[in-house]
Amino acid sequence: MGEESMTGARSKHRVGSGMPTPRAALSIAGTYAVFATAWILLSGWLVDVNIADPALRSAFEYGKGLFFVLVTACLLLLLVRRALRREQALAAEREAALRRLAEQERVSMVGMLASGLAHEFNNLHAVIIGNLERAKEHAQGNDGLRKRLDGAETALSRASGLTRSLLHFARPGTDERQPVRLDHLAAETIELVQRSLEADGVVVERDLQAVPEISGDPYQLGQVMMNLLINASHAMCTAAVKRLRVATHSASGTVQVVVTDSGTGMSDAVREQIFRPFFTTKRHGGGPSGSGLGLSVSMAMVEAHGGRIEVESVLGRGTTFTVILPAGTPHA
Repeated sequence: MGEESMTGARSKHRVGSGMPTPRAALSIAGTYAVFATAWILLSGWLVDVNIADPALRSAFEYGKGLFFVLVTACLLLLLVRRALRREQALAAEREAALRRLAEQERVSMVGMLASGLAHEFNNLHAVIIGNLERAKEHAQGNDGLRKRLDGAETALSRASGLTRSLLHFARPGTDERQPVRLDHLAAETIELVQRSLEADGVVVERDLQAVPEISGDPYQLGQVMMNLLINASHAMCTAAVKRLRVATHSASGTVQVVVTDSGTGMSDAVREQIFRPFFTTKRHGGGPSGSGLGLSVSMAMVEAHGGRIEVESVLGRGTTFTVILPAGTPHA
């Protein structure tokens, strides 16, 4: 509603600057009529008093008429040009408003989809966790298998937490936050995807410095990190050297997570669009396909925490995503 109000204000400003209001137009027309009448009467009186030659008087009257035609034509041209500018500004504003409306509808559809998927996943969660518990009972004495089952249970627990976060994200309400150490969360996220990354030939480098706690949703922030790690892996699917570096550090009252890959990089045009819902570069080529929602949802989650995501990328030299979040907790 606020954006629409601002749009309306901008539209009114453009209308006012592009074309006079009816009252202003009447004022201009009245002023023009007064000056024109005064000029006609005064010039006629001067001609009668000072010019006796009929030929010279006729020439003067002809020139006076031509002068008024030129003045009127210039005034009309000015008004038409300003009217055209007004129409162009209004057309551009309407087009921008339609684009915003379409974007809002798509985001709303994402929220509805997330809500539906979260509901279905909750129904399946109990079945999966029950089967994992039975599998762990049958894995007594097999430490390797139990460790993998414990990892699956941990991942399922995080998925369940993310499901709850998606429900809050789709239907905003009371958002419960808790103290989160991003260096610990980054280490846990790397552990969850490490086996998959190594299977793709990706070498993971860690520089996880101890950082202050922040107030946040660990499930949402964990999903943000996982999205960045998976995207980085996909960006390196054709790279000769697959190196992924994850770092955490604090600076100027913020806590930052930096994910750098040695992939193909992005052009400026692509970089400007990567956070748009449904925009993806993974629909073509031999790499994994994508929905175009990972980065847009990640950005929304980070912004909901009062932070931002910055991107640096060079074609052929890789990409760096930096998640920047305010340090400190409500009780700090």
